[in-house]
Amino acid sequence: MRSAVSRSYYAAYHAARNHRAAAGAESSRFGPHQAVWNALAASGNPAWKKAGNLGRNLVIFRQRADYEDDFPGLLWHARKSLGIAEDIIRLLS
Repeated sequence: MRSAVSRSYYAAYHAARNHRAAAGAESSRFGPHQAVWNALAASGNPAWKKAGNLGRNLVIFRQRADYEDDFPGLLWHARKSLGIAEDIIRLLS
C-alpha cells in the first residue's frame, strides 16, 4: 500500500514537472517538488491551478507513506492517492 501511494505521487509529479505551466519552476527552499506544485497553483488556468493544489495535498500522503512508521488508514490513502493522481494527470492533459 505504501508503494501505491508513492508511485501515484510520482506519476502525478512527473506529469506536472513536464507540463508547460511548470517550465521554469525554480526550486525553492522547500525543493523542486514544491516549486512545481506552486507554479501550477499560481497559474492563471483553473485546471492547472487545481492540479497544483491537489499535488500539494498528494505530497503530504507520499511523505507519510515513505517516512512514517505508523500510518493509520493506509488503504484509504492508497485509494485516494490513485484518484488524486488520475485527476492531476487528467487536468494537465
